[in-house]
Amino acid sequence: MHYQSLSLFSGLISLLCFLFFSVSFFLTNNITQKELLSTQENMHNEIYDPEIGSINTLQELKKIIRIDVEQENLIGIEIPIYIDDLLRKKFIHGSSSINTKGNWLLQSADYLFPSRELTFSFSPEDVAMHNRGICSQQAILFQELVSDFGFEYESVGFNVPLLEFKEVDGDKEFNHFASAVKVDSNWYYFDSNLEPMYDRNNHLVYSELLIGQSERLTELYPSYKWADITESMIYRSSRNMFPAPNGFLFQQISKVFSFFSWIFFCLLSILLLRLSKSNN
Repeated sequence: MHYQSLSLFSGLISLLCFLFFSVSFFLTNNITQKELLSTQENMHNEIYDPEIGSINTLQELKKIIRIDVEQENLIGIEIPIYIDDLLRKKFIHGSSSINTKGNWLLQSADYLFPSRELTFSFSPEDVAMHNRGICSQQAILFQELVSDFGFEYESVGFNVPLLEFKEVDGDKEFNHFASAVKVDSNWYYFDSNLEPMYDRNNHLVYSELLIGQSERLTELYPSYKWADITESMIYRSSRNMFPAPNGFLFQQISKVFSFFSWIFFCLLSILLLRLSKSNN
């Protein structure tokens, strides 16, 4: 009788999981194609090239970079500068998300914890599909591309209080994410998202940022007005590591569970039913 009850319970769980999966798969309206830029849309003076923005696979992007690097005989710091330029032309600022059709567990988690941004594109492959990307997404792709050429890299985080809020988003802090690349023995700063204008050949830019030099930060991002800056507000992390492993892992696990959990519980229900009959 005990096995029979467990079999019934497992069957009900299987039915619920199948219903969740079906509703999520057939009723979710995901826009997974690239969000091609409208000519009427305000780009806030961003660098953007529709031809480069139309590249929608990581493999194609890497192929183009390899060809250009070889043809132009780029070496050293010239390579990450070229990649930075390419991503400035590929993306406009705006988030991109993965396809969540059928992934009811991820949809539910994103609904309960919207600030976690669980449906955002995390992997370089997913980010490359789009022509929109926030700072962390563009940094993820940039780091993947420079690593192909053997460069060491790391992530750069900003949590700097502002004296005045930005009119667009009203943020109280400058929360940002960028990258640094090691060339020979020096580290260089890169930010394809906000596209600051500075000498990217100057390795002192990064070291001055890390010690919280307000003059350098103002030079890079002149539209912001800073409060007091300390070293801890600008920090380095994830050296030679993928910077969003937990979010990407949850996306993968939730997809497997959402797609196949009903099969697992169905098989478990059948097994428990057989055990119940064998004990009678």
